[in-house]
Amino acid sequence: MSEQGDNHDVATADPPQAPDVRTELPGPRSRELLARGQALFYKGLGDELAPLVLDRKSGHTVTDVDGNVFLDLASASASVPLGAGREDLIGPAVDAIRRFGNEDSHALASPGMFELARRLVDLAPGSIDRVDIALNGTEAVETAVRMMRRVTGRPLVLAFHGGYHGESTATATLGAEIHEISAGDRALGTGFVHVPFPNPYRTPFAPPRPGGSGDSTVDYIRDELLFHLVDPALVAGVVIEPVLGSGGCIAPPDAFWPALTGLCAEHGWLLCADEVKTGMGRSGTWPADYTYRTV
Repeated sequence: MSEQGDNHDVATADPPQAPDVRTELPGPRSRELLARGQALFYKGLGDELAPLVLDRKSGHTVTDVDGNVFLDLASASASVPLGAGREDLIGPAVDAIRRFGNEDSHALASPGMFELARRLVDLAPGSIDRVDIALNGTEAVETAVRMMRRVTGRPLVLAFHGGYHGESTATATLGAEIHEISAGDRALGTGFVHVPFPNPYRTPFAPPRPGGSGDSTVDYIRDELLFHLVDPALVAGVVIEPVLGSGGCIAPPDAFWPALTGLCAEHGWLLCADEVKTGMGRSGTWPADYTYRTV
């Protein structure tokens, strides 16, 4: 049987029992490969890898090169929302690659593109009626920022502490997750203004003031930021994760969304919901839904 046939049999076999850890971690073969990587990988990558090296995935399990079996709790992270090792996805994906190749769909379209676009528009809130394609979340957010600035003719974009929007110079500066990602870039990536994320548990702000927006974070933006620091006429819009992802998996209080969308409407700002992490059903609905209740 060919190597391809062997791999296909592994993928379609019943997942092994997990967890089943038979060696210390990392195991001898994993340790050897990880040590090799220390001399080859960028330090930030080599130092943060899990203490195992994959041999294969099957359903909800991961088997490492030493034969240890783990539950797969990592494969639906970031921009990989559907997980890995799922034959119901692998089979159709392989069939599509065999038929169309690894094609650049900005140049050559295939029938599935039109079906996908229609389904995405049908799932999106009513105000969204067009689709673009991107290679990854970084590119998608950077395109959104560029679009916001061009449509409004305004230079500034408001973002939030703890947000993760990508690792290009622009998106690393837009985000404010951890300083290592944007170290050295803040002085170069101008045009972004940051405020604390609306954290219902550890907000730095006092309770909402009487007669205000109903949300203390938006009160701060309105009363302090726009009064002392930023001309609202220069703001193109707001970029926010509907639920903070790498910054702590924090959902804003319900009062935040109508207050924020009201502020956007008042000043003609655009609102960009970065759903790379919260979309695709991760929050129980196709988009996270929080943002769109009041849009």
